Amino acid sequence: MGFKHFLSSLGIRSEMDGQEIAIRRKSKSTFERTPKIKPLTHANASVKRYGGVPEDYLHIHDWFDATKSAYADTKHRAVLHHTYGIFIAEQVFGHSFINSAGKTVHVRNVAEDHVMEDCGFIPTLENWLGEMPVKPWMRGHGMKKRLEVMGVEYGD
Repeated sequence: MGFKHFLSSLGIRSEMDGQEIAIRRKSKSTFERTPKIKPLTHANASVKRYGGVPEDYLHIHDWFDATKSAYADTKHRAVLHHTYGIFIAEQVFGHSFINSAGKTVHVRNVAEDHVMEDCGFIPTLENWLGEMPVKPWMRGHGMKKRLEVMGVEYGD
């Protein structure tokens, strides 16, 4: 059985309008398909909006999607795909730059476009984290234990 047939048996098309697809397990027996938007696709969209060449924008889009290397799931977007991530992008890349067509391009616009293309709107950090359950390790109790071992009093 070939890979194409295998995907077909799971109800997944091996091609999706020429775009690469991500195959994600939905449950033990079913999978969900989602289009993957790569940094170059975002860069090409930036070229259509602001002119120039993809290389003018690729570093910004690579930066937004770099978190995929640490967490290969769409939830990687929770790290930078929000209003604060857009603010950080401006701090990293500056407020604007001149593209190869000689046009001034605002980093905020490119960053907002990236997030809109991926999420459909610009979420806040609260949108991403607001419903996340807080686990005991998130409360900083590790520091308390460490200080106690060192004989240092821990103050809340």
